[in-house]
Amino acid sequence: MGIGVFTFLFLTNQVTRLSVFLYGSSFLAFAAATLDLAQVLTRSPRNNTAQAVGAVAGFIYSREVFLSLSIVFLNLFFWILVARCPRGECVDKSNDLSTRRSQKPSMHSASWNRWGLIGTILKWTSLAASLTVPLLQMVWRLMPGQRRYCSIYVAESTIQTTVTAVFILKFVLNIYISPLDYWWYAFREYFIPITALFIGTGLGIGNLILCKFLILLLTTADRFIVSFTETSLGRFLRAVEVYLLIVHSLYTTFQAFSAPCQTSSKLTNSLGTKPLAEKFAVTDTLPYAYAYKTQGLHKQFPLVTPRITPRINQVKSRVPQTSWISPRRNSALLIGNEHELLGRDSENLREEEQ
Repeated sequence: MGIGVFTFLFLTNQVTRLSVFLYGSSFLAFAAATLDLAQVLTRSPRNNTAQAVGAVAGFIYSREVFLSLSIVFLNLFFWILVARCPRGECVDKSNDLSTRRSQKPSMHSASWNRWGLIGTILKWTSLAASLTVPLLQMVWRLMPGQRRYCSIYVAESTIQTTVTAVFILKFVLNIYISPLDYWWYAFREYFIPITALFIGTGLGIGNLILCKFLILLLTTADRFIVSFTETSLGRFLRAVEVYLLIVHSLYTTFQAFSAPCQTSSKLTNSLGTKPLAEKFAVTDTLPYAYAYKTQGLHKQFPLVTPRITPRINQVKSRVPQTSWISPRRNSALLIGNEHELLGRDSENLREEEQ
């Protein structure tokens, strides 16, 4: 699914840095699952001898590396998402016809800088922790002597759980200081990422609890650990987490074209901006200096509504008609009668003047 959606976004020119991290994580997890299936088919499910496992060691090591890289891509996706400018606070460009909007105003509710020094420390600490998790995973996954319930495994699971908890806290703070009129408007945008983070937190806690329970049950610490994320339920929950994020990413990508950017009244008042219609409002009232020149003009020169001739009459007027044309003799008589009438009128005017 991730490969298909990413191909669609690439063809529609909607690929962003967030989508690269999310779909990269999905692709790496898919590649790891494919390698896992390949090594099982190569050695058969019942052949667990050391010789058979050694024959597919390349598949196993590649699977572990891809799983670790998938986690780091997913953590980077969340690290960028928690600091992304919310859609309700985006700043429009010079006109309303522009489909692209600036997502980087001077200060928005999701910015780490809103929290001063503490926000800066959390920003770079969470990034360092997100990059440390895959390195620790590679150590206990690839080194046979470390694939036990040891300090490296506990540290990796603890850091991963803490990072996801920090991201959840950041989303909650974004909702708390959001300038939108109602808090559930901001919560509606962050609901799916928060749900995915809760699933990730549950996976991290499950890694610690399940392995400790298995060790106590088997009463031995020499057996290889089986993390909760490698079980059927753990992989299913990870797939649900990635699926929710893909749907959310696809929705937010094309949300900008379905509805215009809605800026809250609080944010508008703080920025001191006016709607475009008020800036360029046109009235039919002339300035006071030119008002006296227009007085009485409508009486001397009344407006004449143009007479619109229907299309049918225009067509008929183009057709030659000869019924109204008088003969030559009759037309001459008519002209003579008109001259007589004009002469009588001129005589009457002279008599009145006298």
